[in-house]
Amino acid sequence: MVDLYVAQNKRNKQKEEHKETVSDELEQKDEQRPVAQVEPESELRKDPGHTHNPLATYAYRPENVCFVNQEPQERVVLLLRRHLVTNITWVLIATGLALAPLLFTWFPILSFLPGRFQFIAVLFWYLITTAFILEETLSWFFSVYIITEKRVIDVDFHNIIHREISEARIDKIQDVTRRVGGIGGTVFNYGDVQIQTAGASPNIVFNLVPSPVRVSGVLQELRTHTEHKVPQKETS
Repeated sequence: MVDLYVAQNKRNKQKEEHKETVSDELEQKDEQRPVAQVEPESELRKDPGHTHNPLATYAYRPENVCFVNQEPQERVVLLLRRHLVTNITWVLIATGLALAPLLFTWFPILSFLPGRFQFIAVLFWYLITTAFILEETLSWFFSVYIITEKRVIDVDFHNIIHREISEARIDKIQDVTRRVGGIGGTVFNYGDVQIQTAGASPNIVFNLVPSPVRVSGVLQELRTHTEHKVPQKETS
């Protein structure tokens, strides 16, 4: 009986040692096994410097932005619009136009017309006001200044059927001048950025854009990067 008991204990000990050895081998295999590389989520979403607001006036490396004649793998560095404060003038005009028909209750200018014609006149007035607001909004939204890693683009949206596009390569830029003037520009930090180019490329002016100092700084960095990149191509 004693021999059987001792033999049983030895078997149990051997089983436990075998289990420990197997578990150690599995742990070592797990440690040696290459960890699956999980692709990170979009770096643009994690980087707080990137702009995701489609209505932003200063958009740094915006997402889902494309334009006509965009080259393959050409990334947008800056997308600019006129500062929001510059819209105050036409917003006040549109507000006045929208409230103007209310004055007819105190000043019955259209009293000589029948009721139906008065209604048509007021409706026509509001149609003109709506068209004015729509045109100014589209002009502000689609009149953009784009800076990519290769060129500078100025898109002037005059109306639905007329727009004007000017562009210049980064390596053609000779000088960048910024101008901040007036109380509004000083308080709200907006101004003009004038880009002088060489050759037949037209000079481009960014009118009333936010943070002109930062805009000119980005252009200077792109110029420096381009100047350092060109000699490497020539020597290789």
